[in-house]
Amino acid sequence: MGKKRLPPAERRLRILEAGTRTFARMGYGEASMEEIARASDVTKPVLYDHFNSKEALFVAVLESVRDRLLSEGEKASQAPVSRARQVRAAVEAFLTLAEDSPDAMKILVVVPRGNPQAAAAARAVQSTAVLGIAAMLKRTAPDAPEWRLNAAAQFILSGLHAIALWWLENGPVEKKALVDLTATLLWNGVSAIEAGPVQTGS
Repeated sequence: MGKKRLPPAERRLRILEAGTRTFARMGYGEASMEEIARASDVTKPVLYDHFNSKEALFVAVLESVRDRLLSEGEKASQAPVSRARQVRAAVEAFLTLAEDSPDAMKILVVVPRGNPQAAAAARAVQSTAVLGIAAMLKRTAPDAPEWRLNAAAQFILSGLHAIALWWLENGPVEKKALVDLTATLLWNGVSAIEAGPVQTGS
C-alpha cells in the first residue's frame, strides 16, 4: 500500500516546517530545494508545485512566522486589560515563540548575508511587520504623528529581535524574568509616544 496522500494545505504546512528547519540550520545559501524536499518527505516536482523557487519558499517561511507573531500581538492588544498588561502579553507571546520554535525565530531575526534577493525579501517582510506594530500603537496614541508611530514600531521590532537572538545565543535565562524586563522597557517607550521630548537637567 502506498503512502497516504496528504491534503494540499497539510502538505504545504509540512514543507514550510521543513523549510524553516533547513534555512535556520544550513543558512539560505547552503539550503537547497532538494534538501527541503527530502526533509518534507515530498518529491521535488511536488515541492515546486507549491513554491516555484527557493526564494519564494523563503519568503513564505518568513511571512508565516511574521503573521503568527502579528496575530498574537493583535490578540494581546485587544485583551480587556490595561495597556501595560497588553504589552506584556505581546512580549510573552514573542518570547514563547523563541522558546518553542527557535528555528522559526532565527529565520525571522537574522537577515541572510551574501544573497541580495534573500536579504531584500527579509527586509521587506520586516517592513510589513513594522507597519503592523505601528497600527497597534496607534490605538494607544491615536493623535501621535505617523512618523512617531513608525519610528517607535521599528525600535520595538529591532529591540525584540535583538532580545530574542541574545536569548537564543546566550541563555539560560528564565523566560518570565526576561519578559518582565523587556515588557518594562517597551512599556516605558510605548507610554511616551505621545509625550514631548525627554526633559534633561541642565
